[in-house]
Amino acid sequence: MFRCHGCGASVGNTPYCDICRPKVKQIQVQVRGIMVKANMRTADGLTCVDCGKRAFHYDHRYYSRPLDVVPVCRSCNQKRGPALDIAGVIRNGIGYTPAGVPFVEYQEERPAEAPAPVGAISLDALLDNAERVSITEALKKTHWNRTKAAKLLGINFRSMRYRMNRLKIEQSD
Repeated sequence: MFRCHGCGASVGNTPYCDICRPKVKQIQVQVRGIMVKANMRTADGLTCVDCGKRAFHYDHRYYSRPLDVVPVCRSCNQKRGPALDIAGVIRNGIGYTPAGVPFVEYQEERPAEAPAPVGAISLDALLDNAERVSITEALKKTHWNRTKAAKLLGINFRSMRYRMNRLKIEQSD
């Protein structure tokens, strides 16, 4: 017998009981809607951060942060299991945030954006630069030990490796 990931009730061989299953489906629809509104491309064709195979899904560690995802293949998505905050989201809705995790309110409608001034830096470039600086500082503090640097940053090793490859960070003594 398994326990429901949502309420903890005993269930057969399914991850959710009959009461929690429709709530999880509704949460997944809401998360997909937020991803569509953010113009987030599908994970199909990206590389899995765990095993390097072709990714088909995004892994949501926290449903309360629907845009904070990593691409994973089907088998790795199953191995990772349900989102860490799924029980709280089932009880309290998509606005639930686990203790210690900052909640970002995702707006339904975005205000009209003013055109960027000539020579302005894009938001993606600014974020990549900030991420590059943070990762490099953590690596220097840990004498380029990627496992310790990942723990220092609060991410897992595979995510660290993925980000280092994406940002083209290499060890420089």
